[in-house]
This record gives sequence, C-alpha cells and structure tokens, in this order.
Amino acid sequence: MIYHSNITGPGKEGFLTGFIKALDIAEVNGTNQLLFSVHTLSNFDEIIKDSLGDDFFVKFRRDRVSLYEGVTVYLETANNKSAFSRGVAFVPFISAERLDVILKDSRVVDTVYVPWSLDELSNHKKTHSGSIQI
Repeated sequence: MIYHSNITGPGKEGFLTGFIKALDIAEVNGTNQLLFSVHTLSNFDEIIKDSLGDDFFVKFRRDRVSLYEGVTVYLETANNKSAFSRGVAFVPFISAERLDVILKDSRVVDTVYVPWSLDELSNHKKTHSGSIQI
C-alpha cells in the first residue's frame, strides 16, 4: 500500500506524522523494519533532532541504523544501500523519480510518502490514485 500525508514539508509536523504512521505499519505487518530513504541525510539533521531526539539522531547518523520503539530503522540514499531486508519505506520530501524507485523496490511492503510541496502532493494523488491519506 501507498500512504501519503496531506501535510507538506519541510517541517516537523509532516515528518512526524509520516514517521509515526510508518512505525505503526511496520509493527502491525510484523516486519518491524523501516527504510528511511532520502536524497541526502544532511537535509534532515534538524528535523530528525527536533522530532526524534539527539540520542536517536547521533546513533542513526553514525551507524545508519537505529532502533526506535521496537522497529529497526535503516538509512538509505540513492547511492548507499542498507541492510534493510523487508518492511515499510518512509520517504519524506523526496522527488517523484526517487519515489518511483522505492515503489519498485522488492524489499518494500508499504510506503509512507510526505511530499515537499502542494504541487507534489497534487501530482502524487493523480499518479497514485490508490494512495491512502494519513
């Protein structure tokens, strides 16, 4: 399934809404894995610190993997794959092209997308008419 936020970015509210939904899905579907896929992590330093705390951020930045409320969260960029094997993709503020790559990834069971702008949200709804609003 594809889920999307109607709260666009870049900001803490949309980020947290999507992250919490992705965690919930990973727990419910039993995969307990979350793929946090971004273009570059440096764009998210402040949002991650403000939303998930310094302790999580420091470990996540250093190790590119961390545990959050029983779910293993893996960091992945287009150039750096992770040990993520199967679960939910959390994709905040990424391009439509990168979203398409994630949607075709055989490891991804469900996807939670947080669009950057209202235009991207509108285009997403047209392109992925089955996407569920969170």
